Amino acid sequence: MMNGIQGRGVLGLLAAAVIVAGCGPAGTGTIRVSDVHPESYPTVQGLMRMAEALEERTNGELRMQIYHSAQLGRGETDTLQQTRDGDIQINRISAAPLEPYSDKIGVLAMPFLFRDAEHKWAVLEGEIGDELLESIGGGLVGLGWQDSGARSFYSTAPLEGPEDLQGLDIRVQDNEIMQAMVRALGATPQAVPYDELYSALQHGVVDAAENNPPSYYTSGHFNAAPHFILNEHVQIPEVIVASERWWSRLSEEDQEAVREAAQEQLAYQRERWAEMEEEAFEAVREAGVTIVEPDQAALDAFADAMAPVFDSHGGAFGDLISRIEAVE
Repeated sequence: MMNGIQGRGVLGLLAAAVIVAGCGPAGTGTIRVSDVHPESYPTVQGLMRMAEALEERTNGELRMQIYHSAQLGRGETDTLQQTRDGDIQINRISAAPLEPYSDKIGVLAMPFLFRDAEHKWAVLEGEIGDELLESIGGGLVGLGWQDSGARSFYSTAPLEGPEDLQGLDIRVQDNEIMQAMVRALGATPQAVPYDELYSALQHGVVDAAENNPPSYYTSGHFNAAPHFILNEHVQIPEVIVASERWWSRLSEEDQEAVREAAQEQLAYQRERWAEMEEEAFEAVREAGVTIVEPDQAALDAFADAMAPVFDSHGGAFGDLISRIEAVE
């Protein structure tokens, strides 16, 4: 499956036919686009599809130069700052680090917020999803969503339930809610840069981490932490954001074209995500990883342990959590 994804990725990148330059108000220009993941990863594949759609919509006047594999910065926090400064025009970013740039989007980091994937997409592709994108500020403009599945814990030692996480040092994203979640489980959150996490797991700097299956696989973390529990504590989506400095120089027509291209890539990106998730599970199982699918009692124990997170952070989102829960 990976070969097929890689093949489409190369073709998509060639189709984007890109150069590096600034983008003027309404003329030919190239858009610098950042993603920390490798070329074959579904988020990059989605950006490639967006590039094709945008070039077609603007008759080649707007082109996307996609810098994958963290070419423009060590991590998402770094590339976010460059996006605010206008050095990067479009950035694919997890919703979690966007918490400081929105008074609403942090709700997506709340544990067990969505009943399942169908519920998540009913929310994100509806009125609430539009509201969350519009709430992004601080020099950024929200354009659209991408799938990133659900995040689960993995460790250097066996995991059967939440009790096995007590006392561990666990790497989490730079997000207050995610850190509160780890503390609620009796563990200590550690802010290790993603590109240093493999070494940190190898050398015992941290005992565990959490992420989605494709990231667990492509990062090689399964070699250092071969115990994965599929508890799916959060389903944090990816967000495509633009630099407000760059965005404000675009014509309304070009802004509309960029937004439409960002929307158009989602269905394709979700298909690529589903494919790579299957591939990731197959590959890590073949490598000897122990994947635990917790029973309902263990899942309920994880959810019950999150009560302090809702007590400490849930109030910040007013009735937003209730509105999300009410979406059918």
